[in-house]
Amino acid sequence: KKHLDVLLKCGVKGFRFDAAKHIRPETLRIYSDYIKSADPEAFIYFEILSVDKAMHALTKDMALTTDFPLCYGLHDVVIKGWSADKLKALPQVALDSIRFVRNHDLIKNEEFARGMGYKHGGPRLSIAWVLLCSLDGGSVLVYPDDHDNKIGKASPVKAAVRFRKEMAKRGARGHHVMVFDENEKSHATSFGVPIRRTLSQDILEMQDLLVQAKRDNVRQILIFNLQKLQDQKKESRAKGAASEGRLVAVARGSEGFILVNLSETWAKIPRLTFTGSELQGRYREQCYGFDLVIDPLQHIQEWAGKPSGGVDVGPHSALIFVKSGNS
Repeated sequence: KKHLDVLLKCGVKGFRFDAAKHIRPETLRIYSDYIKSADPEAFIYFEILSVDKAMHALTKDMALTTDFPLCYGLHDVVIKGWSADKLKALPQVALDSIRFVRNHDLIKNEEFARGMGYKHGGPRLSIAWVLLCSLDGGSVLVYPDDHDNKIGKASPVKAAVRFRKEMAKRGARGHHVMVFDENEKSHATSFGVPIRRTLSQDILEMQDLLVQAKRDNVRQILIFNLQKLQDQKKESRAKGAASEGRLVAVARGSEGFILVNLSETWAKIPRLTFTGSELQGRYREQCYGFDLVIDPLQHIQEWAGKPSGGVDVGPHSALIFVKSGNS
């Protein structure tokens, strides 16, 4: 407590308790209560290196906590290729948690660094930070070395941090995650490749054909192929990954949004609609400096100064848009 007194008298406003999971919760409470009694506005968080929510629950009523469950959930989508739909409900320990793509433990510790799979200077590291900064809630701590990470000549992490600050300034609370895939009716193509039918559609059609088939040899062929399709569908679900649906938009009310292509190929979608969002008006892209216009029905009306209903996003890249003026 004497040491805390010295820090408080010096005007220290933020306190981080390292390796807090190795300190008894009752001891942590004594310290956090003491700091709050001296300065109710003090910023306190506990570093709890664990994805076990039960461990975080022991102390999250005392101070903020490091959100390793969210960190690993984001990693599963960006690095492991799990379904982008998981971004709609990422695991988190609290709405006001301390958030990061990676921190010193996940970089300096060789085993952790290998397991995470992010490469410094790599595009997937940048798009992970862009996704994290686009989500409302919590406090994002950007690792200094990652702040300057680039995709080509663009600095998307820096732009994402500015975006987050601007959304807070404009009072754009909450976020709306949209994943665009081959099931989007407004899409003519997906990632530059003509849309193919989904496995579910093929299975349903083959089941209909099986009911209608009268000859045994035809029925056997249909049954064999139907089983193959059902096995493919099970395998896809087991992996939790999606071969399509790797273009993600996160909207912050009507004030701004990000577009992230998680795929290794170009996302060329000639008609795109931000269904369920509040997006409307003119938006300025923060890395490359072009404008995009969205009409009242959430259709893209203009892209980079040209009439267009779609988007063109490079592999493993991010675009960040902020609403312009009074549009």
